[in-house]
Amino acid sequence: MKNEPKSTSFGLIGWFTKNPVAANLLMILVICAGLISALNISKNMFPLGDLDQISISAVYPGAAPVEVEKGVILPMEAALQGLKGIKKINSSAVRDLASINLEIESNEDIQKVMSQVENRIDGIVNFPDDLERPTVSRATMDEARWIMGIAVYGDMDERTRKVLGQEMRDELELLPEIKRLILWGADPYEISIEVQENRLREYNLTLNEVA
Repeated sequence: MKNEPKSTSFGLIGWFTKNPVAANLLMILVICAGLISALNISKNMFPLGDLDQISISAVYPGAAPVEVEKGVILPMEAALQGLKGIKKINSSAVRDLASINLEIESNEDIQKVMSQVENRIDGIVNFPDDLERPTVSRATMDEARWIMGIAVYGDMDERTRKVLGQEMRDELELLPEIKRLILWGADPYEISIEVQENRLREYNLTLNEVA
């Protein structure tokens, strides 16, 4: 009976079994590299990142959602219709604010599309006079994410509710942990003047002239 030759392992595992010191050194090196990476890696609860989306927002002070939709959203959507590279348009109208999110085709240059969007928005001439200049930016992963929301409600008039909301906002802004804070639904102050009809006739005036 012939004796079969013993197989000799020349692989990496076989080499480490014969050199335990080198194996231990490599293990320590891997552990140290992992610890250094863990201490220096960026950590975020909501990681930031760019999306293939464009965000458009415009502040319309004192406007109800219906006024925002009619005066801002509809003209913007009409101006953006047919623009190459836009896959979907999502719009939102709330009190004082119009928001539009544009989903861009993956094969399009988003910077080029953004420039075209800005030109279309700047070309709209029938915006309301009180509308602030719309802003166009690339959407990020942290947009539209609310960490916390506080609602002020109760048996009180609108002025009292607004003052209470402003006081809470001012106190919260003093906290260094808060990066961004927005107060919604607070209409601007208005002054109402009532004019007697007989006095207008006496002075031969109209309401437009008094205004």
